[in-house]
Amino acid sequence: MDCGICSSVCPSGALSCGAPNWQLQFDLRRCVVCEQCIAVCPLDAISLSL
Repeated sequence: MDCGICSSVCPSGALSCGAPNWQLQFDLRRCVVCEQCIAVCPLDAISLSL
């Protein structure tokens, strides 16, 4: 869906959604595993695997 809600709550900037293609991008190196993205996803499209 690429709605961008998750990227708006990501404190580390690991998730981003922007030009030119407006697709969600994830940078594992920046992720602090706060799980805020999981909590706000309206489609439960994000999960955590350890």
